[in-house]
Amino acid sequence: QAALTGHLVFSTLHTNDAAGTVARLISLGAKAVNIGPALNIAIAQRLVRKACPRCLQKKTISEMDFKKLKDALLGISKDVDSPKLTATIKIPEPDPKGCEDCNFTGYKGRVGIFEAILVNDEMENFILQNPSIASFRKEAIRKGMTTMLQDGLIKVLQGVTTIAEVERVAGE
Repeated sequence: QAALTGHLVFSTLHTNDAAGTVARLISLGAKAVNIGPALNIAIAQRLVRKACPRCLQKKTISEMDFKKLKDALLGISKDVDSPKLTATIKIPEPDPKGCEDCNFTGYKGRVGIFEAILVNDEMENFILQNPSIASFRKEAIRKGMTTMLQDGLIKVLQGVTTIAEVERVAGE
């Protein structure tokens, strides 16, 4: 109600992803006709462990991982700042023994992976059709949304975390 009167409202919802926001709001009693005008952006986040900078090893990407990343990052917006994916890129691999600094886990610290759906006029009209979560997600991706999995894989290419960690947290 407050968002409909022009107030900026921040709220937390428990959903699996950003696309689940509309369905969750409807299940809480909001009318679809009110959700579009009240919603500016839906953001989903999860935390992944960062590879320990002290004991991290970089290895040349395997053929299987290269194909996995290539398929997952296919169609990602050109506006997304990401290292170029090549068959010779080196990606993080935690030391299985770890070190004292990371308590022998190979990971130290966490970083967020995110996805965001911007609700513009087109998305607002799409919400009025009371779409399923899957179709809302598909439309958001069509409009250029970077998924949590893609954001995590970009962080792998940047040397922040590992493929195994991203798949554990955001695997689809």
